[in-house]
Amino acid sequence: MLAAVTMDGKQWAVPYAMATEEFYVRKDILDKLGAAYPDTWEDAFSLALKANNPPTIWGMGLQLGNNYDTENQMNALLWGHGTSVFGEDGTTITLDSPQTRQVLDMIKKAWDAGAVPQDTLTGDESWNNKQYQSGKVVMIQNTGSVAKWMAANDTDLLANTVLGKPPAGPEGRFVSATGIAMLITNYSPNVE
Repeated sequence: MLAAVTMDGKQWAVPYAMATEEFYVRKDILDKLGAAYPDTWEDAFSLALKANNPPTIWGMGLQLGNNYDTENQMNALLWGHGTSVFGEDGTTITLDSPQTRQVLDMIKKAWDAGAVPQDTLTGDESWNNKQYQSGKVVMIQNTGSVAKWMAANDTDLLANTVLGKPPAGPEGRFVSATGIAMLITNYSPNVE
């Protein structure tokens, strides 16, 4: 994280927190279906289709709106399938690939089956939190904030949740990490 706030050998901010994401799955739904925790993205999308029963419950709270959580989830899917938006140089766009099409095909299949609530397209970064916390979806990928909320507000849901590593793709298991840093601008009235 220090590298992220250092430029030309000078540190410009103080890193103080990191956040990464976990995968939340309803244990009661797994038990009801006699299903296992999804180890791969293929398993997760398959479970979403099996568990799907709208409008009571949707299979997956996949973020697809214009927000940061969507970027995190799409990166995990793409990286797990051996592709990325950008090449290793950080500037070449590499999104147009067979691996990207494989990811989009999985998403489209779930979408066409109604396993992803359509309001995801307009959802903000708290959308999948709220979907899971209200019992409307079987699984989501998110930070520990969802578990913290359940511990304080819905211990039954927490007891019926398997919290674990995100699914893997054919090329591995990936998740984004967010670094948070503090800095003081040189125009702040309290630089000291």
